[in-house]
Amino acid sequence: MKRLLLVTGSRALSDFPEAQDWAWGLLAGLIAPGDWDVVLSGGCPGSPDVWASELSGRASVVWVEYRIDGMRTGSDGKSHAWWNGAGKPRPHQRNQAMVDLLAKQQAAGWTVQTVGLLAPWSTTRGTSVTLEMARKAGLLTEDHTCPATVTAKTCSCGRGMVRRWTSWTCCCGQAELR
Repeated sequence: MKRLLLVTGSRALSDFPEAQDWAWGLLAGLIAPGDWDVVLSGGCPGSPDVWASELSGRASVVWVEYRIDGMRTGSDGKSHAWWNGAGKPRPHQRNQAMVDLLAKQQAAGWTVQTVGLLAPWSTTRGTSVTLEMARKAGLLTEDHTCPATVTAKTCSCGRGMVRRWTSWTCCCGQAELR
């Protein structure tokens, strides 16, 4: 029986070296030679998506990325269009296409699983939306949330910092980190 793993992960995990280390360690434990026949991701640069592809290559596991530009690339070096709609695909359309592929492969007898790496400070919801799509499709999902202790930042007032795109702001409004 063939096995297919979808990895979806927050780009915000690249915000901190400690969060990157957490994500790389988790992925390294998931992707080992012989564990999966194919690892699928959205191929988002600087995210667990491409880290999963890199680890798959090291483990001699076939990897496929459904990139946001509408192309599908993989370890075979070939590119194919996954998108045939009008205009450019939206991120959620890409995520749904990956989930649809898992559902199709599951119906064909494959063992499939979706693993999500979440960052609680992320300002985007792509990873959680993809996990919800997979759950609605009846697919096995596994969520992993980066521990807050990995990324703890505090202001001189002792309160936590809040991520605002490219900077950190304290709830007291008196401090900002860039």
